[in-house]
Amino acid sequence: METKIWFQKICKRNNLEIDEPKIELIDGYVRNLKEWNQKINLISRKDEHNVWSHHVVGSIAFLFRHQLERPSSLMDLGTGGGLPGIPIAILFPDMQITLIDSIQKKINALNNIISMLDLHNVTAIAGRAEEIAKRTELKHIFDYVISRAVGPMDNVTKWAEPFIKSRVSLTGSIGSECHQKKMIPRGSIIFLKGGNVDAEINQLKIKVKPRSICSYPIVIQGDVQTELADKKTVIIEP
Repeated sequence: METKIWFQKICKRNNLEIDEPKIELIDGYVRNLKEWNQKINLISRKDEHNVWSHHVVGSIAFLFRHQLERPSSLMDLGTGGGLPGIPIAILFPDMQITLIDSIQKKINALNNIISMLDLHNVTAIAGRAEEIAKRTELKHIFDYVISRAVGPMDNVTKWAEPFIKSRVSLTGSIGSECHQKKMIPRGSIIFLKGGNVDAEINQLKIKVKPRSICSYPIVIQGDVQTELADKKTVIIEP
């Protein structure tokens, strides 16, 4: 059965140590997510029984092989139920996380969850990315934009570009447990994608012409649902 203990063991087995206070916060997030999901579809109702493996592990598994520069800021574009933004915010309190979703009632639910968990490093904003990008105070202020199951990468990259900072040198710190992990540089757009991404990458090269595109398979050691087997981390430097 998937529980917080199962999740903690999976993370430890994959070189991501999470202390007890953070595990309790993530467990609280999962409980709140399920409660709100009875009122509004934050995740598929069919997925409630495997929220730990599909959604929580699916949101943070890229950190088994990669590391984010810190302290830093990250926008979760098309956050839905707060995924992957809220789990990342819990793991890294020194990151400032902004959740964006076009549906106001989802943002209302997320604001309630953020308040219940007392997460001071998370902000939730309702609106379409194209409209929010017009707000001067949000232009080019984020070190990272991350997106999970939102849309084609060429479209999402165009939506994300106005928010991302220009690339800067590697200045963030990494913990000793992360010395073998690949650093994702500031100024990157991170996609958590499933299936064959080759066609999307080709479209991205044609339409957006980013400076670099790297695709990495998500490799997870341990008993994790097979729907994560084809997941990938795609990192774009626009």
